[in-house]
Formats: sequence, C-alpha cells, structure tokens
Amino acid sequence: EKPMAVSAGQCADMIAAAEAAGCTLMVAHFQRFREPNAAAARALREGRIGAVRLAQQRLLELPNNKPWQLEARSVGFFLGYGVHGIDLLRFWTGAEITEVAGFAHRIRGNPTEDGAQALLRFASGATASLLATDSLPEGKSRKSPGAAGLWSLLIGDQGILEVDSYGETVLEAGGERQVIGRLPAWPSLTSPERIRAYREQDQAFVEAVLRGTAPPISGAEGMKNVAAACALYESARTGAVVRLGQ
Repeated sequence: EKPMAVSAGQCADMIAAAEAAGCTLMVAHFQRFREPNAAAARALREGRIGAVRLAQQRLLELPNNKPWQLEARSVGFFLGYGVHGIDLLRFWTGAEITEVAGFAHRIRGNPTEDGAQALLRFASGATASLLATDSLPEGKSRKSPGAAGLWSLLIGDQGILEVDSYGETVLEAGGERQVIGRLPAWPSLTSPERIRAYREQDQAFVEAVLRGTAPPISGAEGMKNVAAACALYESARTGAVVRLGQ
C-alpha cells in the first residue's frame, strides 16, 4: 500500500527482502489508474501540451479521526495522502524530483501533520507546488462518498491540462478546450465506477506475478515517492531546501 513506508530506509529494506525471496513487489498507487489521471498521462505521452514547465496541485480531504493515522509514527497527511500527488507528478512528467522545500502544520493539534505545502523541482527543470490537508472546515462537503478532492494543473509549452482526479480532464491547446477523460460519480463505496481503478491496479500486479515481468509501480518507485514526502518534513524542520538523489 502507499505510502510504502515512513522512511526511504524502510523502503530499501523491503526491496532487498523481496529480491532475496524472489518475490514481486508493487506499490499500490491506484491514482495512476483513475481514468482522468490516465487520460492526462496519455495526452502527455502524445505530446499534446509539449513539455511540462509548471504544475500545481491541491489534495483536500475532510478531517480524519482514525486513531492509527493520528499516531505520531504515522507522520502525517502529506506522507499518507500527499504522496498521491508526488507519484502522479513523477508519473506524468517522467522526471525525478531533485529539490523539495515547504512547510508542515498541525492544524488540529494532533501528533501528526495535517496540512502541508511543498515546492518541487524536477530534473527536467519543471517546478510544481502541492497543497495537501485533511483539515477542511466543518461543513465542507465532498462530491461523492469516500472521495478526496485532487486537482492538478499542468502547464506545458504548447498547452494546458486541467485534471480533476474525481471528475474530468480538460485539454486546452491550439485555442480549443476538450474533455479527454471523465470519471462518473459513484453512489456508494462499492460502485463499479469507484472500484475500477483498484481492479485495474490489482490486475496489473497479478499479471506481473504470473508473467514474471516488472510491475508498473516498482518498489523503487514507491521509495522515491516516500523520499520526496520525507524531504518535505525535513525542509519544514530545517527551513532549508532538501536535495534528492545526491
């Protein structure tokens, strides 16, 4: 499951253990399989907005009161959920994160962080900002049961992608706007529309096991996402930009 662990060192131990046991290790970053996010990935692979230069994300959730997620060892919302945004940005751009800076907050006074803002620089030269919190004011409603709000804006040198991970993906290029991906609203947590992404994710894992091929989201991928999330906390603690991959 994501996050793979609460430190890059723990991720490395898991990778080594899987390799020693001859097991297939895949990390469950299911957002890659959500249709609006997959549509954005297809558009980027086809070069429909050119190279991504700037990106902006918001990941918003209602207050979480699960006891285990409020324990200090769970670290915080940015690691637990903001890691979705990190993974999508790496997935979409095909570039690794090289620098992280930002702030973390304990808005509700819990032992864990519940609000953070990060600035990310990628090896491609692109930059992104990411806001993540599960401390929305009381009364703020969701669009559907169990859905967080995850919105992304990707600005390329030839166009723009607006991605609502629980709604539509809109491509704007050449003076035209068109919907290129849509996720229907679901009436319940067990609705096929909601389950589809998890089903496709699990099927990809099963196929990797049966065929002996590399899974689409490896342990190394999961470790890079955790490292970037943990870098946010280090930056918030020290007030300095944290450089990765050095």
